[in-house]
Amino acid sequence: MNRPAVWMSVLLLFGCSQSKLMHVMTKSPRMDIDDRERQGNKYQQDVYYLAAVIRNAYPRLGDKINAAQFEAETGRLIQACKHIRSDHDFAVALQQFMAKLKDGHSSVNSLSFYKKGDNRYSISLFIEGDRFLVSNIDRTADSTLVGHPVIAINGIPIKMVQQRITNFESSENEHFAYYRFQNKVAYPDYWKAIGVIQTPRDSLALTILNGNGEPVTVHLTPKPHYNFYKIINKQSPYPFTKQQNNGFFYKILEDEKVGYLQMNTCLDYVAVKSEIDNYTNFITKPLALSFMKKRTRHAENFGLVLQKLFSEIQEKDIQTLVLDLRYNTGGDERLGKQLIWYLTERTNVKGFQDYYQISGYLKQQVKQDYKFFAKQYKKKYGATMPVDTLLHITKSIFDDPAYFQDIEKPESPFLLDRRISKFKGKVYVLTAPRTFSAAQVLATTLKDNGLAVIVGAPVGNKPSCQTGASLFKLPNTKLIISLSYLYMERPDTSRNDENTLYPDVLIEKTLPAMRNGHDEPFEWIIGSHQ
Repeated sequence: MNRPAVWMSVLLLFGCSQSKLMHVMTKSPRMDIDDRERQGNKYQQDVYYLAAVIRNAYPRLGDKINAAQFEAETGRLIQACKHIRSDHDFAVALQQFMAKLKDGHSSVNSLSFYKKGDNRYSISLFIEGDRFLVSNIDRTADSTLVGHPVIAINGIPIKMVQQRITNFESSENEHFAYYRFQNKVAYPDYWKAIGVIQTPRDSLALTILNGNGEPVTVHLTPKPHYNFYKIINKQSPYPFTKQQNNGFFYKILEDEKVGYLQMNTCLDYVAVKSEIDNYTNFITKPLALSFMKKRTRHAENFGLVLQKLFSEIQEKDIQTLVLDLRYNTGGDERLGKQLIWYLTERTNVKGFQDYYQISGYLKQQVKQDYKFFAKQYKKKYGATMPVDTLLHITKSIFDDPAYFQDIEKPESPFLLDRRISKFKGKVYVLTAPRTFSAAQVLATTLKDNGLAVIVGAPVGNKPSCQTGASLFKLPNTKLIISLSYLYMERPDTSRNDENTLYPDVLIEKTLPAMRNGHDEPFEWIIGSHQ
């Protein structure tokens, strides 16, 4: 039943008009706040409100932070707010607070360290395991430092810098924290937020090990434009494995008998339309649909893509399918079910178990699902659905239904072509730290059911974790917060404690290979197949 509203957060990333639309669409749910919590400045009031929402809505909060610690952290933030003078500084402090949940779905969504026109550092880093390698640098620095590891920044050892990054980012593991960090490495405000520099005008001193193993310190000053070296990578024998679009792309390699599907989202326009009533009203619905129609131009109907792909696979006798999820940060898990439907004749596929935090927040923010659950609970038990509790929806309401039930039912909007034979060949899944949320759910479901071999790098979140990605707005500062309201448990519950999905074959990309045009994980699959 998991239908994360991740598509809503997409609006925050694309321009002023969409940001305004998001602020119109996002509401401040009603919370019980006592008189004491209505006192103080606007920042303190918003902290009281946020803490009330988290207590009410967050599933299994005690697994992340116990009640005493949560109240202590809340109190510290309220005291700190006495000295905060800007919304930006408040957002930074709030993100530090939200990061204590260690939840990639729960963060300050309004926070942006990469505003157009801001000064920036000419530096980009390549994450290779736990090493930060210089992938490009300001042309005032020695070009031979490119490709070498950073060992300190502003005199702070790199391990301590990495710890600050993981403490600041909302993430369940370091893989996703570093992925998020990579997108912000050039921006002074980010380095200020994690305490590496004092002001956005300060220089950034990178200590790098040169080719002789000697430390060299380079000072970078923020500039209005990048000043990088021009680096040209060699042509890849498989150029299509680079990200092709924001939707779906496939290619048939007839000579190798390999089908390649690049699934860059778990969200299409069909899924958006099926869930939009949960998050909009009659005024905002047409605006949101219009935007998402444009946003999903490469992802209008995944069912049609699968229909074409598996028709070609059948016609050309393709024996191996490679599913590339390395650029996929999630969406709606039902798209993953659509794909798996073509990969097996099994009727006993085991999916994730859903535990919803039944609360006033859920009733207001995910209203259609709440109404449906309440109706089904009443019908089954003859009683009102309990509130302020974590309810095992999959079993207590739906009696652990067959995995494909919600996409096979007659009223389902998801296209399944029964004329196409189920794929019986080998399935490989490519993963990376960017593989997150519903994409991780798809990869984990395939692994835990023995339907595919996972190749590549660890994914960006825990398989068994809090999720949901609902959005709400703080009443005073109007900052938008993303918060989980659902806990999902992976099919193989013996691995619940694992903080990532570990590949069956660990092959992480390396900087030298990338420069030489190689995609090591994909090439390993091609090599093992031949």
